[in-house]
Amino acid sequence: MDLKEYLHSNGIKSTFFAEQIDESYPVVWAVMNGKRDIRLSLAAKIEMATKGKVKCMDIHKHNLAKKHDEGKKSDKKDHE
Repeated sequence: MDLKEYLHSNGIKSTFFAEQIDESYPVVWAVMNGKRDIRLSLAAKIEMATKGKVKCMDIHKHNLAKKHDEGKKSDKKDHE
């Protein structure tokens, strides 16, 4: 499960979650949207705060997939 899905399904606002894990909202937003590489310490905080529902590897895979998709879009624009 990714972080965005977890927060939505549990009715948790991302700003509240950021406070709970002692991170800034922009950092949490960037992680949720695959816009930022994630530190292992942050991934561990997220996994602990979600009681293992969002795993470190899930966060990493989600972010890699987002970057891969963005790379494809960028390549497509370059070839048009």
